[in-house]
Amino acid sequence: MSEKVQALEALRQKRREAYRYLDSRKIQIGDFTYGEPVIRSWGEDARIIIGKFCSIGGNVQFIMGGNHRNDWITTYPFNQLLPAQYGEIKGHPMTKGDIVIGNDVWICSDVKILSGVHIGDGATIAASAVVSKDVEPFSIVAGNPAKRVKGRFDAGTVARMSIRWWDWPLEKLAEAVPLLQSDDVEGLIRFDREWGA
Repeated sequence: MSEKVQALEALRQKRREAYRYLDSRKIQIGDFTYGEPVIRSWGEDARIIIGKFCSIGGNVQFIMGGNHRNDWITTYPFNQLLPAQYGEIKGHPMTKGDIVIGNDVWICSDVKILSGVHIGDGATIAASAVVSKDVEPFSIVAGNPAKRVKGRFDAGTVARMSIRWWDWPLEKLAEAVPLLQSDDVEGLIRFDREWGA
């Protein structure tokens, strides 16, 4: 095993250790992902699934639910605040479902991601954005509510990026890092095609 592969393996183990305290039934975090998100949950059955190689900035919040019912006469949570008297009333608070973050996603500082949101591979979420709707792969979103600002690459390049480098074996990844940290998309695609041939 080369020195670079050993270093990648050590980093993977370090990142796994950092998240060992999380409830794996509710939160799944992929290899190499780093950051310390704040998770806000009120007992909903929603999960957080985060892919590999994600970068999570400071004070990022995953809001699992806690949604008040706008379709009910009152939004006030009697059933939660007086459970002995009204605990039989179900459906409040509510969630819109799991939060799913793809691979190689950069979530900048102070972002809030609401329940039910799916963020595609390679996306960037700008600082202080409030993400309430799905985010397309390789797009950049910003604002409150978060809206698409632009794509990271043109459509043709995105189509060619289906190589899913984050699933490569460590030996291949170790050789590819200089290309991954460049703008040479064609070189990366060529490397993928020729590696191990």
